[in-house]
Amino acid sequence: MSILSSLKPTIIIGGGLGGLCLAQGLKRANLPFRVFERDDNASWRAQGYRIRVNGHGAQALQDTLPTHLWKLFEKTCAVTVPGFTGVSALSGQVTASSMQGGGGPPMPGPDIGPYTVDRTTLRGLLMLDLAPEEIEFGKEFTHYTLDVDDASVGTGTSASTTITAHFSDGSSFTGGLVVGADGLRSRVRREYQPDHVPIDTDGRAIYGKTPLTPAFTAQFPADALRNITLITSPTPPAVSVSIFLEPIRFPPAATASAVQAGLPTVSDYVYWVLASRSKTFGISDKELFALDHAQTAALSLSLTKDYAPSLRALLELQSVSNTSALRVGSFKPAIPVWGPKAYVTLLGDAVHAMSPSGGVGANTALRDAKRLCEALVAGEGRLTETAMGEYEDGMREYARVAIEGSAHGGKRIFGQPPFEECSALEL
Repeated sequence: MSILSSLKPTIIIGGGLGGLCLAQGLKRANLPFRVFERDDNASWRAQGYRIRVNGHGAQALQDTLPTHLWKLFEKTCAVTVPGFTGVSALSGQVTASSMQGGGGPPMPGPDIGPYTVDRTTLRGLLMLDLAPEEIEFGKEFTHYTLDVDDASVGTGTSASTTITAHFSDGSSFTGGLVVGADGLRSRVRREYQPDHVPIDTDGRAIYGKTPLTPAFTAQFPADALRNITLITSPTPPAVSVSIFLEPIRFPPAATASAVQAGLPTVSDYVYWVLASRSKTFGISDKELFALDHAQTAALSLSLTKDYAPSLRALLELQSVSNTSALRVGSFKPAIPVWGPKAYVTLLGDAVHAMSPSGGVGANTALRDAKRLCEALVAGEGRLTETAMGEYEDGMREYARVAIEGSAHGGKRIFGQPPFEECSALEL
């Protein structure tokens, strides 16, 4: 029997960007894996909008994807326009302009990128070439069980350990490693590290998109459609309503490349997020998250009734079916240290979710995927506890920096309070 045929597959719980990036890297290295996604199919729900892929994220994709998919990624990106514009919510006039980005402080990284991509397109790209038996939909993870050979205890190796993932439909799948890439509400984390609990930043957001049509651009200030723009009021962020936005424009060649590859395509749009503290919304969380798309869109208009008329066009002409509300959760920067296990680990939001205000959450997940993939390749599909500890320790360090930077952006946009003042997030 060959070494490859005896390898236990890596079980990836969650088909988001991080989990799929890991899957592509393992496939490229000819290592066995299986992705399990709880959604019924790839297009079961909206997969978000614009993502700014920074140097770390781009390096992770380039190092993990096969060459033809990396080239396709580059071909299908939207135009990236550097800089930041500040606009007064009351007057609609520009209050600040620079060639540096907004949000948190810049993070040093590889000299590659940045790229601007639609999340739905990127997720579709990351599923290309995956065989039907390599990714399963409609699989809601419930728990895992272990089968440990007593002879292997204390050796620090997973060679004699198997782990079985169980799903709500009664099925199960056995492999050598479970990777929890299942987001902020990760069930893998709740079983593996139940004391590692996210916090509620008290930030609430409504996010959506507005088509870049002639009717819209005729009303909205052109200066606010150049690059990343932050619309703010003169009142403190904790009691005001801010809007973060960026126009997303696709070159004709990018759309043509996506169509040729069979990827989802979208027309040009403005990505926007309206953010404030919970009390500003005037309704309870239960009521907020029970709103349908039309009701959420109506709330966005109510919250910005004092905005300059030209700015309100952003919300008056929004694509209502794409409007949703969001609770801004995060982990504290200091991710606790636990004894590493060779058979289970975490990736992305499952372990270090952060405020989207810094724009680095997805990039940090891609970085995780690259490093975990490299560790598995180096171990020929197996991980020792030492190798797992190196992956997790490195992740703790750069995730801490990312969470702190995101909190800086959150403070600026919606008055995010200090971490010690935040309560645990009820899951």
